[in-house]
Amino acid sequence: MASIKTKDIDIPEEIVNNWQKIVDKLLIETAELLLSCVTKEDFVARWGGDEFIILLPQTQEKEAKKICRNITVKCKETKVNEISLSLGIGTATKKEPKLDIYKILHRAEDKVLIDKLTKKRSSKNKLLQNMLKTLGAKSYETKEHAERMRRLSLKLGEKIELSKKQLTYLSLLASLHDIGKINIAEKTLKKPSALSTQEWETIKEHPAKGFAIAQSIKEFAPVANCILAYHERWDGDGYPRGLKEEIPLLARIITIIDAYDVMTNDRPYKEPMSKK
Repeated sequence: MASIKTKDIDIPEEIVNNWQKIVDKLLIETAELLLSCVTKEDFVARWGGDEFIILLPQTQEKEAKKICRNITVKCKETKVNEISLSLGIGTATKKEPKLDIYKILHRAEDKVLIDKLTKKRSSKNKLLQNMLKTLGAKSYETKEHAERMRRLSLKLGEKIELSKKQLTYLSLLASLHDIGKINIAEKTLKKPSALSTQEWETIKEHPAKGFAIAQSIKEFAPVANCILAYHERWDGDGYPRGLKEEIPLLARIITIIDAYDVMTNDRPYKEPMSKK
């Protein structure tokens, strides 16, 4: 029997061929599933590798999200050789004729990658989702704040022409930047008056704690250094390491977006500033 050597492991050719047949069948099942969820006016195509794209002419964002939910439900009902079908799904809507269609596609691709990263499939990811929920309950870092952070950071990232990979990590960073606050007392996080020296020192520990959390989860490790650095300052007076010009670019972007969002949205201890 012939065999194929991969990374110093001999894999029998028969196994490789059988696996390829399963992959091909999964792709066919995926295509059929997607076609069953759209109308004849819509366009479904293989985008490359294991990626598919659906174009929905004259379709509102609300309806597109409904189609996504339908696809997710059908995925749970689909198996090939006992392998469950699982898809990362993302949508983006072109609301004005002048918008670049490729930017719209890139936004959808970015959401697909984030969806893949944050699927509640592993115990670690479930734990992280619970932590984010807990953080929202005990601080001002709400789901709405994270979504605004993600949207604004991507807008700025696209403006300065970041790569698709950088935009993906930037979106992930927007969701996770304050995860280190999970272990800080609620009374400290929501204190309406000035913090004591000890309380401020506790707050300043959250970038390092967030770094440790992200480092422990493979999918989130790429943004760990940016979580650690987003409270650094260009003049060296930031924390925890007093960095200057060596602050990672994505961390600098998140710093700007976070400051802007906090200033322009209502908090119990202050009135929002105008966007101008």
